[in-house]
Amino acid sequence: MRTLFVTVDPAHPPVSGADLRSWQNALAASALGEVTLRAGSGTRIKALEAMAWGLPIVATALAVEGLGLVPGVHYRAAETTREFAGAITGLADDASACAAQRAAARAHAIERYGPAAIAAAVRRALAGGPWPGESVAR
Repeated sequence: MRTLFVTVDPAHPPVSGADLRSWQNALAASALGEVTLRAGSGTRIKALEAMAWGLPIVATALAVEGLGLVPGVHYRAAETTREFAGAITGLADDASACAAQRAAARAHAIERYGPAAIAAAVRRALAGGPWPGESVAR
């Protein structure tokens, strides 16, 4: 998996998450996240972290699989180099679309994966209740 966080601000050069001592510094210095995943499984932590930090993301479908995201609302979908370039420049060129995606993505990440959501899931599990999306009958 290759994750590149790009900044549109000329005062900050593009940064790569793999080259930084602190992932938080990378997120703080970035204006946009690109999450390219072509194979693999597991939780999409880098996408969630970027969204929680309020970064708009451009990602492959696999990179956000299972997160309940809506393309065009929570992230910009791209599979090819051309699509990534178009989506990234589209966000850079449209401040209002970028701000709307940023807000929707952050709200989604916090609502579904933030501390309150985790606490509620733990309480449900301890009470023997259903997980989100699970039927009540066991």
